[in-house]
Amino acid sequence: MIFRETAIAQGNSGEDLRDKEGFFLMRNESDDLVCSTSTTDKPVGVVHIGADKGSPTTYLKPGFSGIVAVKLGSAPGTVKESTDLVLMADGRVKALPTSAGTYMVVATAAESGEGDQLVKAVLRHPAPVTVAAGS
Repeated sequence: MIFRETAIAQGNSGEDLRDKEGFFLMRNESDDLVCSTSTTDKPVGVVHIGADKGSPTTYLKPGFSGIVAVKLGSAPGTVKESTDLVLMADGRVKALPTSAGTYMVVATAAESGEGDQLVKAVLRHPAPVTVAAGS
C-alpha cells in the first residue's frame, strides 16, 4: 500500500512558538510540540508557522522536499552553502564543529549566514555524526 502524505504537518503547541520560525521541535510528554532542548534530540521537524501555547503550529518534517528557513544560534561558526548544520540545545542550529564529539546533523545550509539569522537550508533526516579528535 502506498500512502500519499505531505511533509508539512500541524501539532498542538506546548509552549509559545509564535517567534520560533526555523527552530527544531520535539514532542513533550503530553505529545505537544516544544523546542528541542538537547543537542542529541532527534527532532520531529522545524517550525514553519508557530502559534501560541495550546494552538496549532505548522511544522516541516525531515524529508520535506524544498528549501526551508532554519534559525542559526548566536555563535554558529562558519556557515556557507553546503555546510552541515547541527542541533543546539535550544532548537537552533550551528555549523558542524571540528572539535571532537557527537553531533545531531539536521540540515544542510543552502546559503551563507551569521549569528541569529534565518538561513535557507535543506532538511535532513536527523543523524548523529561523530567527529574524532584531531579531525
